[in-house]
Order: sequence, then C-alpha cells, then structure tokens
Amino acid sequence: MPGPYELELPNVYLDHVVIENAGTNLIIANRHPYPDETDVIVTSTIAFDVFDIVATDIDAASLVVTVEGVTVYNGGVGFSAGYTGSITVPFPDVLRVVLVPPSAFDSLQQVDVVINVDIIGGGALFTQSYSFIIQDLTSPVLLSAVAQSFKV
Repeated sequence: MPGPYELELPNVYLDHVVIENAGTNLIIANRHPYPDETDVIVTSTIAFDVFDIVATDIDAASLVVTVEGVTVYNGGVGFSAGYTGSITVPFPDVLRVVLVPPSAFDSLQQVDVVINVDIIGGGALFTQSYSFIIQDLTSPVLLSAVAQSFKV
C-alpha cells in the first residue's frame, strides 16, 4: 500500500528543527516522495502538507498543483487530468494534500511537482517545486554472447 506512512520512534529527542524558507508565511513539509528521492515505486501517490507558520490562515482555494507541467489540482475547480485524492485540514493551520495519479508513472521518469498556494487575503503567494525519480523497471537485455569453448 503506497504511503504516506506514520512512524513512531520511541525515545527520540529532537534537538533542533530547521524550517526551510523561514522568511515566508507558508512552508511545504512531509513530502512523499521527498525531493530528489530515487527508486520511487511506479504507483506512488504524491502527498505533502502546507503549514502556516504565522497563523494567517491558508487559502485552500488558491492551491494549484502541477505535475509534469499539467495542472492536477486547482483549488477553485478541484482535481483534473484524471487525478483524484484528498485535501484535508488535519490540524489548525495545516493543509494536507494527497494526489493519486490516474496511472502508473514510467520507469526512470523524473516527475516534477510545482505547488502554488497563498494565505487568505493574498499577498504571500508561495511557490515551491521539486522532483523525484521513478524506479528502474527496464528488463535486462542480452546484447551479445561469445562462446568460451566447444563441447561435443
């Protein structure tokens, strides 16, 4: 079953947390697959969370996600290009996005994801892009064979 997954790590202590793009109101986290990940399964979903770090409220209607240059979710319209999934609010100031592609990705495909989202009232448009690479499912091919000895 494709992720995202929850994991409990008993006795783990976080000493320091660094927020990417700390100069903005919004951040993208918990990406699955994560940026630059390789060997991603061909039937993988795409998931991420949008966090509002200054409590100004995420404008879910402004969310636009493109995969491979095709808009797959537009907050004003919904899912498109055969994609399905869910947009939920698991916690205040968090928007969880799960995208289910209409078919499997191609072997060794580099999948580019672009996320655009704003806060309510506008003025803080946040754009982030990343990519991941699908696993290699290419079958081995015998290109040549050379006889080592003759047997009778």
